[in-house]
Amino acid sequence: ARLYISDMSNRVRPFAGAAIGLRNQDDTGFGLGAFFGAEAMITDGISVSGQVGMEIQDTGCDGCDTTFELGTSNVMFNLYF
Repeated sequence: ARLYISDMSNRVRPFAGAAIGLRNQDDTGFGLGAFFGAEAMITDGISVSGQVGMEIQDTGCDGCDTTFELGTSNVMFNLYF
């Protein structure tokens, strides 16, 4: 989920967000993350965005570690239709 903070210009928008996901269906592992970034509109229906943040993961299996990652990053190409 993203929350757009404001418009830096007509084509660039900063955002903050969070994510939750299932990491391992068999052992009910999970992942939680928080991030911030910016999205730049190339056209009205296409954009590129980048984000940095942190994530905690637990794969759910016996003897597996819970990991905490600081400084995770992504670059995404987005299509709006």
